[in-house]
Amino acid sequence: MTTRFRILAGFGSVADEEPTIDTALMLARALEADIAGYFVEDTDLLNLAALPFAKAVRPTDRSVRDVELEHMQRTMTRAAGNWKRMLHASAGRARVNCSFETTRGAYSAEIARACATTDLVVVNPANMPRRTPDSVAGLLQRIREAAGTVLLPEGRSRARKGPLVLLATGEAADRRLFELTAQLATAAGRRIAIEATQENAQAVRTLAQEILGTEFDLNRTTGPVSVSVAAIAELRPSFILARRGTLPHGTVEKILAVGGAPLLLFHEEA
Repeated sequence: MTTRFRILAGFGSVADEEPTIDTALMLARALEADIAGYFVEDTDLLNLAALPFAKAVRPTDRSVRDVELEHMQRTMTRAAGNWKRMLHASAGRARVNCSFETTRGAYSAEIARACATTDLVVVNPANMPRRTPDSVAGLLQRIREAAGTVLLPEGRSRARKGPLVLLATGEAADRRLFELTAQLATAAGRRIAIEATQENAQAVRTLAQEILGTEFDLNRTTGPVSVSVAAIAELRPSFILARRGTLPHGTVEKILAVGGAPLLLFHEEA
């Protein structure tokens, strides 16, 4: 039976969440799914704002400003109301059912608490106030029970018209991931570009022809997917998909940085 997904959209007070809304709506339309919006009043941010001489760096322009606890609380309340209005307005125009809830806690922990095994979770790592080289890996580990996680790059262009890029670099071709890619490509009106290894190229082509027909381009990588990051950037993708666990350590962040598009890591068992 085909999974009935829910789109769980994570919101915070740091990142620009218009791409979160756009991506959640794209997924909802393609998969005939509802959207559940969750705004997290991040206690880590509130604790930082309570410190003397606390400063904040805006992700959009890297400007630095002083912050105070009361100002941070007002900013969060204002942001929650803004993103709630925008989500409901956009979902209404698209005739997509949606809900919105505000909670307080650590961003990644609250998103993990809210998600279910049939959720595709859309999150922007920029909302995590204490960024480390392992922040994204830690976020993925926390929400590992979800069917899939969509990570949004910082500062991406919202008007990219390139193909959907499927990273089919695992040992075996994944039917469910191919079917999901086909649904998204049809809804978005985009062609599909598939990255495969030399070893699995034939199996990937066979499955792609069965599910996608002739509407795809197949590219063979000559090594691990990490060496094809430049090729992904050249495609200027509108969306990128891969099965979680098939990307070498550190590659997720590189793909987000150079691909400039949402990256869906599919967790659901094939």
